Amino acid sequence: MKLNELKRSYSAIYSLGQNCYPSIHLRRLGLRPYAGFLDWNSSYNLSSVNRLLKNNFKDFLLFKNLSFTKYWADGKELGFRDTLYGIDSVHDFKSPPNTETSLPSYPEIKAKYDSRIKHFLKIAATSKSILFVRLGGTYDEIKELEEILEGKVKHRFYILFITDLWIPIDPMLKHTCIIQTPITTELCLEEDFWNNIFEGISIQST
Repeated sequence: MKLNELKRSYSAIYSLGQNCYPSIHLRRLGLRPYAGFLDWNSSYNLSSVNRLLKNNFKDFLLFKNLSFTKYWADGKELGFRDTLYGIDSVHDFKSPPNTETSLPSYPEIKAKYDSRIKHFLKIAATSKSILFVRLGGTYDEIKELEEILEGKVKHRFYILFITDLWIPIDPMLKHTCIIQTPITTELCLEEDFWNNIFEGISIQST
């Protein structure tokens, strides 16, 4: 697909990572009226997201699978990795009250994710058109993502896939628009880049 083929109105738009920047720019441009299930996470490998979707989010962010990774925001936030899926929670656990070994906020955070997942599954089953935005991944991963979403999304869906890898032109990727560009922090922060991509894309009012 070409980018201009994505220029339309959608029932819903979801970020599928790799980091927070797609969701940040979607919100800035008024294209994200509610939070998604991966907005504030790091999912370095698209294969991890594929597995999460394929498994219908089974056991995602279980307490026993959380492993501390690092501090963020000058020590004000703690990062934890879901070791089952290899997806990191970056901004959920504030310090205080949470520490590396004590997570009093966990029940509230888990309930928040469960609610977002439930909402997404409802959207996937009922919305007439959904746009997914993914930063980073390989040809095999995006091909698998299409196959998974074909079985999960009832109506039309499209994928805006931004990658720094060479991806062969494949007419079988009928849902995906591929933008190939070096993925850097500067690019993620560049408002003009995202403005140009999302120009002509809108979200339907509910």
